Amino acid sequence: MDNRQNIVKSRIENYFSIPFDVSIKTENGEDHFICSPKNDSDSFFTIDAFVKNHIRIKCLISPQTHAAHMVGMMGNASVEKRELFFSYLAMLRSMHARVRLFVNNQPLDKETWPNNWRDFSCEINKVPLNDEDNDFEEVDIICDWLKHSINLVLALLKVEDVDPYTISVLGEPVMGRPEGTEYTVVSKRYERNPVNRELCLQMKGHSCLICGFNFLERYGSIGKKFIEVHHVIPVSSYGPGYVLDIEKDLIPVCPNCHRMLHTQTPPLQPETLEEALKASIKNVLMAITYPNNLEKNISTGHIAFGIKACELDRLQFHHLEYILLHNWQNENSHLYKLTELPVLVTPDKVPEQYITRYKNDAEMFILLSFDKSNDLFNANSNDILHLQPKDNSKRYDLRFVPVAKLRR
Repeated sequence: MDNRQNIVKSRIENYFSIPFDVSIKTENGEDHFICSPKNDSDSFFTIDAFVKNHIRIKCLISPQTHAAHMVGMMGNASVEKRELFFSYLAMLRSMHARVRLFVNNQPLDKETWPNNWRDFSCEINKVPLNDEDNDFEEVDIICDWLKHSINLVLALLKVEDVDPYTISVLGEPVMGRPEGTEYTVVSKRYERNPVNRELCLQMKGHSCLICGFNFLERYGSIGKKFIEVHHVIPVSSYGPGYVLDIEKDLIPVCPNCHRMLHTQTPPLQPETLEEALKASIKNVLMAITYPNNLEKNISTGHIAFGIKACELDRLQFHHLEYILLHNWQNENSHLYKLTELPVLVTPDKVPEQYITRYKNDAEMFILLSFDKSNDLFNANSNDILHLQPKDNSKRYDLRFVPVAKLRR
């Protein structure tokens, strides 16, 4: 078996938690990855994914030979499922994919939804292969767009909460299968619906909404798009007919915060955990960037940091123990321990000996006094660059950083 075939099969099965058949065939010099849910009756769907002319990813979705029941279920999807389907379709198009859908050989849209589906087909084209960078493997692109194609189909199929011993095959429960029995599953556990997950992450990003942790920033390319999704309201408490609201009900969280949310039943509210996290923060530093002409004045040991009104609510200045001064023009960095508790004052109360920073639109100033004779920054063990955005848009943005985050 081609190793790429193993990679695709493993990733797709891990993502959807159901078995898939994956094969590779070559046509006109291009390798086509053929993927379908594992079954012996050809009763589901097949996706043909391939890279065309080295610049375009193309996915062709079609029902298998005996998929009339599945196609009928798609056509009879509830209004809520249709909305989910078109939301996911809009997401794909926002990613610059061209998607063409046909039902009964006619184009499909919200206004032309036929009552009786006898057939359907879908063609997805994406140029260029990757919008983010040029550092990618072709098999990664194939996997990503196979997932998107499968999600598009699953959006219209019945998705319900099941326990580990109840397998739902297209909405028909099959009870008591012996452990290890091979089975085909198209419906999934509701709380793990990948369609909702993808829409949540497109809307809210891949950083933890509780602590701000981002796997890509911390681990590089292997952390790309890695994050968990949490249901704010437990799925077990959903009543009949509950319609999931992605904006309100789902949030991206890191595994640590996810586990902490579930230390109680029902789970903690995100705001409660966020407050607990803020209250426990120790050894926090404030990172301040400054130009060359300020470096000579560091020796005063006193800086008044301007705070805008919009920043006052999220200000946790009483946790500050260190100040990090970074010259973005020559990359010099200085880490000092505060010698006094920070004080928040109005502009007219800033003492004369304090150098003022970020004065424009400042409602208040934090007074920071530090030990100017003891620079704690060690260039060999600390990395200042990863604290800054890749562009300059937030160069002067106020940020609080745990000291441990400086470590490489």
